[in-house]
Amino acid sequence: MKIHHLIFAIGVALLCNCSANKIKIVENGASDYRIVKPVNATTAEEKAAAELQRYIAETSGVEIPVVTDDAPVDEFEILIGRNAHLQKGERVKWDELGADGFVIQTSGPTLILAGGAGKGTLYAVYSLLEDHLGCRFYAPDVISLPCHEKIIIDKTNEVQVPCFTWRETLHYLPNVSQDYADWHKLHNRDDARREWGMWVHTFDDLVPAERYYDDHPDYFSEWNGIRMRDGQLCLSNPDVLYLRTEVKYIYILSIHQ
Repeated sequence: MKIHHLIFAIGVALLCNCSANKIKIVENGASDYRIVKPVNATTAEEKAAAELQRYIAETSGVEIPVVTDDAPVDEFEILIGRNAHLQKGERVKWDELGADGFVIQTSGPTLILAGGAGKGTLYAVYSLLEDHLGCRFYAPDVISLPCHEKIIIDKTNEVQVPCFTWRETLHYLPNVSQDYADWHKLHNRDDARREWGMWVHTFDDLVPAERYYDDHPDYFSEWNGIRMRDGQLCLSNPDVLYLRTEVKYIYILSIHQ
C-alpha cells in the first residue's frame, strides 16, 4: 500500500512539474499576459509586437495589451527585443545573434522573443507563430490560422542564427510581399536595392525610356526596322555605353558619400 501511495505521489509531482514548465498565454477566453516592447523600439521590434498581438487575437479571440518597458515589471509578460524588463538570469547573448539571429526563451512565467539588430526579433515572433501556434503563410494571399481555445507554450530555450546573411529564393515574385518575405526570413529585391544598389536587369534604371526614347530612339534596340521603346538597349551604339557608365558612376558616388 505504501508503494502505491509513493507511486501516486511521484505521479502527482511529475504532473505538477510539467504544468509549472508551461506558459499559459491564453486560457478560458482570457489572458493574464501583456506584450512588452522597448520604449525606443526599432521598426522590427514595433512590427514584432504588433504582429504577435494580431495573430494571437486572430487565432484565439483574445487581444493581449501592448505596453512599453518603462512600465513597472509584471509577473506575466512577453518580452519583445532588447527589453529593460529582462531580469538578471534572463541573459541573451546578443553578440552571437548577428543581425537576424534570435532566441525564443521561457523563464518562469516570462516568454522572451528577442533577436539581433536587424529583423531578429521579428523572426522570433514568426517562428513562435509557426512552430508553436501552427500558423502557416503559404503564399502572399494564402494564410492558414488555427483556432485555439488555449495557447500554451512549453518550456524552451531556442536559439537560431542564420548560416547566410543573404537569403533569397530564385523565384522572387512571392517575396515582393514584404510580410511574406519577413515570415520566411527572406530578402527581396527592395532589400537588395537598399543594401547593394542596382541588381541585374538594370537597363531601364540606367537609361530609362521615358527620359531618352523620344530624343534618342537610336539608344534602343531595333527590331524589323522599328526602335523598341520597351526592348533592350542598342549596345552597338557607343553613346549608350558612355551614358550607362556615366550614370552608374554618379550613382556609385551618391551611395558612398
